[in-house]
Amino acid sequence: MGKFVPIAALMVCAQAGMSQTYSANGVNFVMDCNASGFVLTADNAVAQSQGTGGTNTTIYLGKSCDTYGETLGTGRWCWGNGGFVASFEGTRFGFARQELYCPAHADLGNNCQC
Repeated sequence: MGKFVPIAALMVCAQAGMSQTYSANGVNFVMDCNASGFVLTADNAVAQSQGTGGTNTTIYLGKSCDTYGETLGTGRWCWGNGGFVASFEGTRFGFARQELYCPAHADLGNNCQC
């Protein structure tokens, strides 16, 4: 049986900036954020097989709806009721039913609606 963790402890972890995990196209990403936007870093080898740079693939989602990835180039991102999408020329990551949220910068991406 799992260990009981009080809700208050979970809230402290979330506020402390602990990373959240997101998944798209079979690739798992760990999310971090700062005043400039969200940072999604691939944490598995599936990214390499897709030609997106391997396990160190990082996608930057800027607060002005721009995207950047060293091996992906630049593009745009947006969110809607069904999740969010990061689009690059020739590559698209659809994060279905997932929502980006940064407690320290709750207004990030508010203008990036699809």
